[in-house]
Amino acid sequence: MAEIVYIRADANEEIGTGHIMRCLSVAEKITALGSKVIFIIADFHPYRMIQEKGYEIVCINSQWNDLEQEINKMTDLCHDRAIKKLVIDSYFVTKTYLESLAQVTEIIYIDDLDKFKYPVNMLINYNLYAGDMGYEIKYKGTTTKLLLGTAYVPLRKEFENMPERKFRDIKKILITSGGTDKYNMVGNILGRMVKNPEYRNIDMYCILGRFNINSGKLRQEYGNLPNVHLLNNVHNMDFYMKNCDLCITAGGTTIYELCVSGMPSILYSIADNQINISKKVSSMELFVWAGDVRSSMDACLDKIEESIGMFKESVYWTKISQRMQELVDGQGALRLAREILGIDKNP
Repeated sequence: MAEIVYIRADANEEIGTGHIMRCLSVAEKITALGSKVIFIIADFHPYRMIQEKGYEIVCINSQWNDLEQEINKMTDLCHDRAIKKLVIDSYFVTKTYLESLAQVTEIIYIDDLDKFKYPVNMLINYNLYAGDMGYEIKYKGTTTKLLLGTAYVPLRKEFENMPERKFRDIKKILITSGGTDKYNMVGNILGRMVKNPEYRNIDMYCILGRFNINSGKLRQEYGNLPNVHLLNNVHNMDFYMKNCDLCITAGGTTIYELCVSGMPSILYSIADNQINISKKVSSMELFVWAGDVRSSMDACLDKIEESIGMFKESVYWTKISQRMQELVDGQGALRLAREILGIDKNP
């Protein structure tokens, strides 16, 4: 009988889709290695995006932002289904929650924030800044296995074996804003660009996330412009990353997709968990960081416009592209799957 790995994660208008998306990438590799994956979710918001990939789902009807309330449900589920391995991807874990579940199953936790010392069997932080967070010291003498750094970035299959990029004149700009776009960044960016004659002959491909609350308004305002392309439910993001010349994007796993694609990008932050990665990639001269939109929307938009001009220089564009592709190889999801399943040999 195939081993079953359970994954506890959520997605909705508040937290976006990133947790589910990265877990789906790992799930794909676990399945390819011959094991089974079942997702556990608080409510039905992420149901369709998981179901589309063919995975079994257990909805426990709990509060996605108060995990301690579901401890009894999760404990009972672990007993009833004889769960041996549970991957958890949520910022709302508490020490009590993890300690309770660790008594009944093996816990693998995907972390970005290092909020406290997690009582888990395996801890994953694939971010560039993971090596600066002191995990090795904090977990010294514990049995927690640490998987840190960009070797473990869980990207989708389509981002494996991406070709080396070559500079082209900037004729196509990709604009992404995450799953929700609560600050209407697509609208704010387009509002600036459509007024500027410099962008009249540049195609702008705008990825509207599954929970984007501004989709209707954006289509009313910009849907009839011949160089503005508003795209919903995109399943071939690699195509746009291969074929566009520059990206304007929020932080998150998209950063690493852009790295492996080698597409120079302008980054803005819309949430606390994006600040560390934004500062890190900016200091490494991998991305241009336009700032945190919550501090000043106008200042962020000014910086975005200024930075587009920098990337029209082929030497600068090429230097950034090469650095990006040296950082991420696209094999992280497979490495994580092998570690979770206890398969020793990594790619």
